[in-house]
Amino acid sequence: DAIMRSNSTTLVERRVRMALGTGDRRGLNTWLARLPMEAKEKDEWRYWQADLLLERGRDAEAKEILHQLMQQRGFYPMVAAQRLGEEYALKVDKAPDNVDSALTQGPEMARVRELMYWNLDNTARSEWANLVTSRTKSEQAQLARYAFNNHWWDLSVQATIA
Repeated sequence: DAIMRSNSTTLVERRVRMALGTGDRRGLNTWLARLPMEAKEKDEWRYWQADLLLERGRDAEAKEILHQLMQQRGFYPMVAAQRLGEEYALKVDKAPDNVDSALTQGPEMARVRELMYWNLDNTARSEWANLVTSRTKSEQAQLARYAFNNHWWDLSVQATIA
């Protein structure tokens, strides 16, 4: 199989998803093992690795992975908590009340404002995504607040998950 010899993480991840979709547990194990180490560290693949370990009776290893996952924020960490029968402590980071005015200046922000004014939301979202991903976490939080203050709800949410 060409994919088995491939170094493409994307192709291997696609095969993992196909195995999940068809309920192919053996394939799931095979393709998870083929993922590069960096990809194996993703929450989703760690969760499914723990799932396979539980299936094999390797509960201690599986529970360790699930507990580690629970320390993160996201879908699989919540599912890990549910799987363990434990409460998931939802960590909500509050956006800052104040936004550095220098952050809201510049050509990128001017384009976003203009696009939102003309209701060109999809184009504005694309421009916003580029702006947000080019900023630090602290700046992203401020941009989320700025969008919220301007009633750009979707852009505010997008800034929190960049």
